[in-house]
Amino acid sequence: MQNLYYRTKRFAMRFLNTFTSTKLVQIIAVISVVVALLDSFGITFFKYNLSDLLLLNKLAIKKFFIWQFFTSLLLVDMISIDFSSIIDLAIILLFLRLFCKDISPWIGDTKCLMLYAFFGIVPGIVAVFLMSIFHTNTYISECSLATLALATVWCMLPNGSFVAFSSKPKWLFLIALFFTVGSNLFKGLYINAASYIASVLVGYLYVICALGRHSPFDSLYDLEVSIKKIYFHMKAIWEWKIRTLFRRK
Repeated sequence: MQNLYYRTKRFAMRFLNTFTSTKLVQIIAVISVVVALLDSFGITFFKYNLSDLLLLNKLAIKKFFIWQFFTSLLLVDMISIDFSSIIDLAIILLFLRLFCKDISPWIGDTKCLMLYAFFGIVPGIVAVFLMSIFHTNTYISECSLATLALATVWCMLPNGSFVAFSSKPKWLFLIALFFTVGSNLFKGLYINAASYIASVLVGYLYVICALGRHSPFDSLYDLEVSIKKIYFHMKAIWEWKIRTLFRRK
């Protein structure tokens, strides 16, 4: 069993080493357009539209469509093939490529792609959990969630491309976040708004705990120090007690 685990891990790492953020953006663009085209023509698969099968929604729990947690990473929700939808897709993919390009020198290309998946799946789990609690349904693109989380990381790293836009990127980011969450709340898409907030928190905690950096807001310094202490305490318990216990067995 242990040999199977290491073989699978080596295969995954070899695949990720040949997979780049440019290829990811290209794949997302192709899949998003194809799905939107098929849905616009009314083509169904097993009585479901392709977006129902691939985008994250309540079917992930109701029908156990667990693959949606992964397929939704490669898909942007396009209502139809029109100019505005194509522009929205282009903007998301442009920012995704920009974020990956700036973050990769800090953590590496492979880890950046793994981080993209993590930043999409975790808020996606939060969204599905809220759907099950409130008995509602909405369509979630984990690509959009991961892009927002990467934007959070991007803003908190030095020498980011935000210098080209503003001398105070933190306020620019907060304004963009306010309009993103506010527009979803205005439309009654409360699950979407909550998932966007979750993605920002995941990105924020990653930078604080894993990269050891602080946010641009000085008022949060004491809170971030406390978060780091909790993180390192939990990490020590995992390394010296839980993992050691499994190694002995």
